[in-house]
Amino acid sequence: MNKKKQPEAGLLNVIAPMDLSFTHTGMQIGENTAKGYGVIRYAPNNPPGWLSRITNLPNSVVGITYEPIDEADMIDVIDGNINAAKKRSMDAKKQSEESRAEKEVAHSIKLFDELDDKGESIGLMSTVILPLASEQTFDRVERKTQSGAKKANCRMRNMANMQKQVFKEISPTYIPQPDVMDVTGRVVPLRTILGGFPFQKSGLNDSAGNYFSKDDGGGIVTLDMWKREGDRTNSNVILLGGSGAGKSTKLKDMLTDEYMLGHRIVAIDPEDEYKEQCRQFGGAWINAAGGGSGRINPLQIKEIPVDEDDDYYMDEGYGCGALALYLKHLETFFNLYSSAIDDYHMAYLKRTLIELYAAWNIGLDADVSALGNEQYPTVSDLVKLLEDKAKETGEKMYQDLVTLLWDMAYGADSYLFNGQTTIHADSRYTCISTAGLNDASDRIKRAQYFNILTWAWKELSENRKERAVLACDEVYLLVDPDIPQSLIFLRNAMKRARKYEVGIWVITQNVVDILGDKVKQYGQELMDNPTYKILMGIDGANLEKVAELYKLTEQEITLLEAKRRGHAVMMIGARRMHVRFEIPEYKFQYFGTAGGR
Repeated sequence: MNKKKQPEAGLLNVIAPMDLSFTHTGMQIGENTAKGYGVIRYAPNNPPGWLSRITNLPNSVVGITYEPIDEADMIDVIDGNINAAKKRSMDAKKQSEESRAEKEVAHSIKLFDELDDKGESIGLMSTVILPLASEQTFDRVERKTQSGAKKANCRMRNMANMQKQVFKEISPTYIPQPDVMDVTGRVVPLRTILGGFPFQKSGLNDSAGNYFSKDDGGGIVTLDMWKREGDRTNSNVILLGGSGAGKSTKLKDMLTDEYMLGHRIVAIDPEDEYKEQCRQFGGAWINAAGGGSGRINPLQIKEIPVDEDDDYYMDEGYGCGALALYLKHLETFFNLYSSAIDDYHMAYLKRTLIELYAAWNIGLDADVSALGNEQYPTVSDLVKLLEDKAKETGEKMYQDLVTLLWDMAYGADSYLFNGQTTIHADSRYTCISTAGLNDASDRIKRAQYFNILTWAWKELSENRKERAVLACDEVYLLVDPDIPQSLIFLRNAMKRARKYEVGIWVITQNVVDILGDKVKQYGQELMDNPTYKILMGIDGANLEKVAELYKLTEQEITLLEAKRRGHAVMMIGARRMHVRFEIPEYKFQYFGTAGGR
């Protein structure tokens, strides 16, 4: 049987001494002699872990107190420090004393700049040191303490006539002592204190994360985009920035990391910026602007992400089966394609679609999970049925719909929308290009972007065990101020993505369209949802919208206005930081040449 371990006598003597008495310059704590010292000067620039040289001194107890101070009071304190240092410089009799005082002036001015420009958290730091040992060995311990403080570039003094206050300052049973702070309090950034401990550092460290960036202090940010903790509830990203800010470069960097981790990627690429990267990784580049292998049949029923709190997809008398929900989705698609299709046209179109699907043995409540691409009708089938009904009934509505949808079935737009689906996403990296539509009308671009987005969501949400990223570049192309339903679909997908192990990354340089008056409700939800928000250089109306939405500080606005390439305001849940993207050189071989570097 193990014997009960006895408490260490020396530790008990310090915590609960049998005797406690104070002198002018020292104290007696039980059987130990001690002296209270206070640090009255710190080096202007300290290396990481500098405080460990003090806190790890043998046979010493160290107490550190930090008190944030009001900005106005802080400025007064800094001004006082500058004036005092200037006076010491003028009164100095030795060159070394004058040089030290001048460094203190420069350091105080730097503190003021950090407070003014970066919103740095600055306060008063007080450090007291209590060497203690037996009477026989105390002198040696005291000398080691003084030597250790000197190695840490600190100057300390004996707290004469304040030994009792020093003991209280260190003791866990007393509150900080104002008299001690008055003597030892020095203006120090909070970051300097945290960086002084070897177990603390600036930046952000996810233990299972990858190198992501550096913070403004040079601290490493390692990030696990799939971490679920606290307010990190999803893996969605919003990446905002003007042209040339470095959005595409950083996105390629992030996609490279996800690919290397074995995750699946689907990128919607309106500018062919990710084509080379896709091919570097042996992925599938698909031309969805008219290529034979890039067709998506808009009439092929796909899963619709429905938000339980949203009544847009409510039962309109057709039930809530796969086809019933998809009819509502098709309403958005056809409205994006042609603004001339009004509510009356849509009512006739829906009835015709139900009849068409029935002819293909697809009812309102049918299970479509096992149907293949060839088991769905196409747009030409729809227009043919509309033509037949126009002849049978003589109703003008049917003939109007034939006219409005003719190009989609037989004309210039048929290469995009007519025919059964030919697109496949068998690769771990699939790039869907719409660059060939850059000269097309906005209605064509919006309808095809919506069509691709619907297909991509269906592909990535099928396997809930596979982590996947859907990168939607230039998402403003999807926005029609008169048809907010396109944003509703994307918003709902972002809300549900976490349940499918999917991260939806939205990239845009045009915030004004997304937060326009007619679609602001949905655009704001889309920009609020992501856990990870990366704001790069923007200005003008875009910056005004972003500043209002995210309640940016003056320092953050100034940073974005400066448009420093590779610099960003980053939000991770509720945490905000100024980050610098320093991408390792070896990664650029995977980026290609499009989109800047």
